[in-house]
Amino acid sequence: MTTLDSLLRATLSNTEGTTEIKVSFRKTIQTRPYESETIDIDSSLLVDNNITSMERMLITSILQLELEYTVYSMLALQGKMSTEEFNKEKVSIENAIDSLKTKASTVLDPELYKGILERLEVVIND
Repeated sequence: MTTLDSLLRATLSNTEGTTEIKVSFRKTIQTRPYESETIDIDSSLLVDNNITSMERMLITSILQLELEYTVYSMLALQGKMSTEEFNKEKVSIENAIDSLKTKASTVLDPELYKGILERLEVVIND
């Protein structure tokens, strides 16, 4: 029987080369009564084709969280989001990072996980 964890360990491609992982984030805010503004942001990263599904999901999730934080920071700096709202979103992103770290530690190869975690910790602790 196939489990989600075994699917996450699967390598989707055995070919040499790279694959582009793309993520996007869209946030719509109300600027005035009956008026809204939509912010779209995209990011992409070239990765090795021989990564597992879990590695791909982890990379995608990290990129997604980076985009969300970027948009919320920008909105807060522009005064379009209150400090209270920003802090709430920041805590949500931090909780998502903790969840990612927990799942990655149980599914990823320990050496790969250690490398990703070390890079993630540098980002989190800066």
